[in-house]
Amino acid sequence: MLDDFCYKPITGKGCIVTSPMQYWRDDLKAIQASTEADIKRKAQCIADPDSTERVCFDRIGTPVM
Repeated sequence: MLDDFCYKPITGKGCIVTSPMQYWRDDLKAIQASTEADIKRKAQCIADPDSTERVCFDRIGTPVM
């Protein structure tokens, strides 16, 4: 059953379903401003050299796989 394999951080609640848009925290302007190189770096969870934000975490702080 899928329910046995999904990420459920809160007991008794549903699964968290992530989207690739979470890499950009659902910010359409950030997605549109991304280059192909930016997209590859995000997908590999590599932070920009001057970045102070955590990569591979969505806007509510859960990891994005």
